[in-house]
Amino acid sequence: MQGPELKHVAAAGSTSPVSRLVAVPPGMTTYHLSGQMPQVLDPARPADSIEAYGNLYDQTLSTLQRIEAILQAEGLGLGDLVYTRASIVKGPGYPALDFPAFNRAYAEAFAATPGRYPARMVMEIAGLVNPGWLLEIEAVAAR
Repeated sequence: MQGPELKHVAAAGSTSPVSRLVAVPPGMTTYHLSGQMPQVLDPARPADSIEAYGNLYDQTLSTLQRIEAILQAEGLGLGDLVYTRASIVKGPGYPALDFPAFNRAYAEAFAATPGRYPARMVMEIAGLVNPGWLLEIEAVAAR
């Protein structure tokens, strides 16, 4: 017997990989993940530098990979995410937040779960604890 399923409602007309809403039926357990930061991509660079973590595309992808690993340890996957909140810092030398790079990496990470995107919020912030981090992503999953 299969349990209840999440209900994903597409964000009509959106080019972003995001659901307009995700309904969690009774009987499911929710998992609240603490904010996750990018993984070091170049350990030869200073740990507080953007070069150590990569550009926003790289940082988004590595952060979502970190989230996926946490979910997998609980028998979950990215398709079980209900909601994500991304706090993004405008990178030095960029006149505006590089949302297209974030969105490309996000779409790539969720390519294996089409139509099962979490609801999402993205906000620009002044900075994070480590000046090399360009984003932090919080997540909620359900099973």
